[in-house]
Amino acid sequence: MKELAKTYDPKGIEERLYKKWEDNGYFHAEVDRSKKPFTIVMPPPNITGQLHMGHALDNTMQDILIRYKRMQGYNVLWQPGTDHASIATEVKVIQSLKEKGIDKADLGREGFLEKCWEWREEYGNRIINQLKKLGSSADWQRERFTMDKGCSDAVQEVFIKLYEKGYIYKGSRIVNWCPVCKTSISDAEVEHEEQDGFFWHINYPVVGEEGRFVEIATTRPETLFGDTAVAVNPDDERYKDIVGKMLKLPMTDREIPVIADPYVDKEFGTGCVKITPAHDPNDFEVGKRHNLEEIVVINDDATMNKLAGKYEGMDRYECRKALVKDLEEAGLLVKVVPHSHNVGTHDRCGTTVEPMIKQQWFVKMDEMIKPAVEGVKNGEIQLLPKRMEKTYFNWTDNIRDWCISRQLWWGHRIPAYYCDECGEMVVSKEAPHKCPKCGCTHMTQDPDTLDTWFSSALWPFSTLGWPEKTEDLDYFYPNDVLVTGYDIIFFWVIRMIFPVFIAGIFLSAILAAIMSTADSQLLVTASAITEDFYHNKIRKNASEKELMWVSRGCVMAVAIIAVLIATNQNSTILGLVSYAWGGFGSAFGPLVLCSLFWRRTNKQGAYAGIIVGGVVDLVWAQLSGGIFDLYEIVPGFVFGLLAIVVVSLLTPAPTKAVTDEFDSYHHCVE
Repeated sequence: MKELAKTYDPKGIEERLYKKWEDNGYFHAEVDRSKKPFTIVMPPPNITGQLHMGHALDNTMQDILIRYKRMQGYNVLWQPGTDHASIATEVKVIQSLKEKGIDKADLGREGFLEKCWEWREEYGNRIINQLKKLGSSADWQRERFTMDKGCSDAVQEVFIKLYEKGYIYKGSRIVNWCPVCKTSISDAEVEHEEQDGFFWHINYPVVGEEGRFVEIATTRPETLFGDTAVAVNPDDERYKDIVGKMLKLPMTDREIPVIADPYVDKEFGTGCVKITPAHDPNDFEVGKRHNLEEIVVINDDATMNKLAGKYEGMDRYECRKALVKDLEEAGLLVKVVPHSHNVGTHDRCGTTVEPMIKQQWFVKMDEMIKPAVEGVKNGEIQLLPKRMEKTYFNWTDNIRDWCISRQLWWGHRIPAYYCDECGEMVVSKEAPHKCPKCGCTHMTQDPDTLDTWFSSALWPFSTLGWPEKTEDLDYFYPNDVLVTGYDIIFFWVIRMIFPVFIAGIFLSAILAAIMSTADSQLLVTASAITEDFYHNKIRKNASEKELMWVSRGCVMAVAIIAVLIATNQNSTILGLVSYAWGGFGSAFGPLVLCSLFWRRTNKQGAYAGIIVGGVVDLVWAQLSGGIFDLYEIVPGFVFGLLAIVVVSLLTPAPTKAVTDEFDSYHHCVE
């Protein structure tokens, strides 16, 4: 007997054992209708380096659940993969290139993307190997990446559908702008931290009233150059007499109005608020209500632009110091009061975010957030621990439209194209050959990419083949459990629930198709059986009342069969649509075609086509593998058509009266 080593050697045991597990497909899952499925999608790690202890903890918990359910007899799928993480990865690749003395701009877009794919190859594989080292029993045969073709197809499908439905739009709105990464970021990517700052109290002179001023207090004096109004509360008695008057904007030659708006808290500060619509989200909304001009005074790199006058080119904080000094010298600086306040910073690079008006792509959230709210309220989705629900609802109740465009190169490029001549925009999967408005053949794709979380939100079903109707999607979706960190509930978890709304859009069309199909099939079937079989073959002298009751019976019989199919535990909406169209197309499609275009079609051929097409469709649907994976309407239609042709040729031709009627219709068409 071989003596065990005194010390445990993981390399000598674990690699060999894990390889055996993989080689024998112990973690692989296939559709098995005899078993109940259990599905977990692995939160895809970012390809930005290597795993940390949080990944180890989360994946260990997932592995415990997966192995437990596997032993219970469930057909278990643990879907693995990695995330392209557009901002985080681009930052890492840029840093790596800088160390080698290479600038991103020098490479150009295509050259830089090549470097990103090289990075993905190296670090994506490293992460997968680390997960295997943990012993993760994921189905590695199904490994996916958020920028592989399947996921990219799903992203385009959702974007285009939501755009066509009006839920995605392009417009100028306040966004969170990172001056270092030079891209917009979502609210969820902004971390608010308390910082020590100041309130600068500044006097704005009242035009035409020498010696009279309106005192405002601001934490951001450098944005003064973008002010387009000063607001007071309409119920504030102190300032009722100045509403409508003009103020001289300090250090500029502009004049701005005093407006009344309930947004102003008359108990806070001086009760007078400078309104800078282009650099503050609340001021932006006030500006919209009062039709104020939106003046951007800060560049993308957080330096002041030409509208800042002599401060042009200064960093925003450098400008602040110089401006405050000049205001003091001009006698317009009243006082400086220490003030601690929350400042938004980019969670990736830590840079203070600059609110700015930008042309960006947005998702309307007022309707799309509802499934995420209702799903938790009615218990369909459970957050563990339950106390997280309070944080969850606080976020959903205060949601704004989601900015989904990013000024990056690495990621899913937005499928929008602009005419080089007239500027017409076309949203489509492929680049249009010419402009639909002016006919120009030069169309340029939008340079922006989509927010990483837009594609990640589709992860649970895009990895299973959606938008294609696949067996995997039908069987393994929806997922049962999601194990993830609380810090990405808003980034990812909530946004994974949004597609429930998307599914609702598609579902309405599907249900309409079902209803239409059901209606037509019931009527066609009842008519065929009643007239062609019962009336012509069994009871030629049947009364109208008798035929009506036979027709009603046929409808009831077909409806009962439909109910039995629908109540089958393995039935799905898409499956029912498939059954309906498959059966209808196989049984009646060939007959319709032949009756319109082949005058030799006779009654016997028609009967044969209906029977053969229907039977082939029914039998084919029960088989699987190889050629039997072909949609049953195809063989059903082909065999039904052959049956019509063969039987019609082997039996007497239609009467002259029938062929003459056929010819008369064709003459009318001609």
